[in-house]
Amino acid sequence: GDEKTTNFFSEEQWAISLNSLSSQSSSNHNWVCIEDTTVVVGNEQQAKKLFNHFPRFETISRAIIEATLAEQKEALTSYYTESPEQRYLKLLKSRPTLIQQIPQYH
Repeated sequence: GDEKTTNFFSEEQWAISLNSLSSQSSSNHNWVCIEDTTVVVGNEQQAKKLFNHFPRFETISRAIIEATLAEQKEALTSYYTESPEQRYLKLLKSRPTLIQQIPQYH
């Protein structure tokens, strides 16, 4: 199939496959890292154990997931309501340094 770039992540951002998280299945996304990256992989059982030992981490994780869901919903809406040019101009305005970090073929 055709590859489609749907998002870019930079320092201090979390890239989460929400469909994978909720369905406990493999992600249908392919992640490409162009810089050194810390990748954390886990499952529901590991998360529950971590949350039991560190309850504050569960609160933080939920906040991150909620923010990620809101961002993904906004991106999906943008995909359907804006032209590629509009989305690109919006990206230039909202994240100007990102354009210098990413090769233009992405």
